[in-house]
Amino acid sequence: MNRLFDLDPWVIATHTLAPATKRLQESLTAIGNGYMGMRGNFEEGYSGDTLRGTYLGGVWFPDQTRVGWWKNGYPPYFGKAINAPSFIDLQFTVDGERVNLAKGRYRDFALSLDLHQGLVTRSFIYEVGHVQVQFTFRRFLALQMKQAAFIEVAIQVLQGQAQIDYAAKLDGNVVNEDSNYDERFWVPVQADAAANWLQMVTKPNPYDVPQFTVLLQQALRLNGQPIAAAVTASAGEVVATGHLALAAGQQAVLEKDVIVLTSRDVAPSNQPTVAQALMAQLQQQSFTEALAMQTQLWAQRWAQCDVEITGDVAAQQGIRFNLAQLLMTYDGADPRLNVGPKGFSGEKYGGATYWDTEAYVVPMYLGIAPPAAARALLQYRYDQLLGPTTTPSSKD
Repeated sequence: MNRLFDLDPWVIATHTLAPATKRLQESLTAIGNGYMGMRGNFEEGYSGDTLRGTYLGGVWFPDQTRVGWWKNGYPPYFGKAINAPSFIDLQFTVDGERVNLAKGRYRDFALSLDLHQGLVTRSFIYEVGHVQVQFTFRRFLALQMKQAAFIEVAIQVLQGQAQIDYAAKLDGNVVNEDSNYDERFWVPVQADAAANWLQMVTKPNPYDVPQFTVLLQQALRLNGQPIAAAVTASAGEVVATGHLALAAGQQAVLEKDVIVLTSRDVAPSNQPTVAQALMAQLQQQSFTEALAMQTQLWAQRWAQCDVEITGDVAAQQGIRFNLAQLLMTYDGADPRLNVGPKGFSGEKYGGATYWDTEAYVVPMYLGIAPPAAARALLQYRYDQLLGPTTTPSSKD
């Protein structure tokens, strides 16, 4: 029997990149921290079949269905959890060739999701002519500061001399695969090259549903030191670029720190100031230090929720994977949120909340999480009985 991932009690890992199962691979390596989440997409991009997806808890749009017609009893719209502006993009070229695993030559591919701390790691050796460069990506969404994402890539030249260009991008020009007539849900507000941030807002809608404003800010570090990259800004996009020249045996470590804010928690006019303060706090830790804290916080979770199964590695891996995905989707910290059927792994069902929550999810949270988590789920349901609360919070 061919397995998509290896059997391991704590790690979802594979050494195969198969185009036919790429989307499933992305779903099974999705991560989240309750506040936001994303599919297991590649930072450098992938031109083959893929579903790019980043999602923010509670950020949605009143959309109809792709079919464009309504049945009797349908509501005027569905509240759809939309694909959010992307912040993981970290593109590379080696000697002028864009790194792209759908087209280029590579070997020794490895991908894993470590359930100990919600860490995605991916590595491969990319070949351009006689030059060989090993890329090792790591990323996680912080529990300590839920507005923060950490991305690291170690670049080591194994053979030859390599001229490597990189581009760290904040991209608001995203689409949903499941939308009416390929419409886009985001409109640019402002792109600030000097401060390296991008602000987007959901487009106006005909249903008197307030719009959501999102701000993304990025900062780069090279070998542990902050760097002032060349930054350009355009409508819906901010790009920071740089260049590395490495000989065989040399390595560079590039870190991309990200802050994500939404108008559910921070008023749009205050987002630049709040993001700057959070970024300053975030950069007091290195990637390694932040990951150590992440591991400690996950260890506290596992001490309370772990289920041990002996004699069946597949079952052990499966139960831990499911527990981790549920906790990455929802941890009870925000009673305005609930558990969508796909979590942060995709856009199917539009992130809708089903009554299955009370039948299947609440009992689970009663067993593995503090009582406040299950109470918050019930509070959410109670608050929805008179209709959804559509007004985003504007508090500071």
